Amino acid sequence: MTFAELDARAENVAAALSPFLTGPDQVVAVAMSQDNWQIVASHLGILKAGGTMMFLDTALPEALITHMLKDAQPVVILTRGQDKFRDLPTVDILTLPERMPRSEPPPWLDDPTQRLATIFYTSGTTGHAQRAWSARTQATSIWP
Repeated sequence: MTFAELDARAENVAAALSPFLTGPDQVVAVAMSQDNWQIVASHLGILKAGGTMMFLDTALPEALITHMLKDAQPVVILTRGQDKFRDLPTVDILTLPERMPRSEPPPWLDDPTQRLATIFYTSGTTGHAQRAWSARTQATSIWP
């Protein structure tokens, strides 16, 4: 896969997610394995659409998944080969058309360094899942 092909796929992901994202730092949960190229296109597409990515490992205990979803409140779930994830709006990356119309970047990305790129959960020293995040500052230095 070339960088141009990856960028085109990320643009399609962004176009599919844009209707769900109505403001800054809204979460898109990614419920797919991280061992395929679609995960890279997904992350880039979420950034391009103005969202904040949260990886959701579906092999985690049910109580932890429920806690993460309740805490992060994702506006949409991005999957690979699954058309529904619980009762949440779901986008299956495998069903996206090859080309989707894309609008301009959202207005809240006027200064991307002021937005979140990723949130994740760690047990740290407490033994309970705690939310942590990374800003777009790191992401914008590698991907405009």
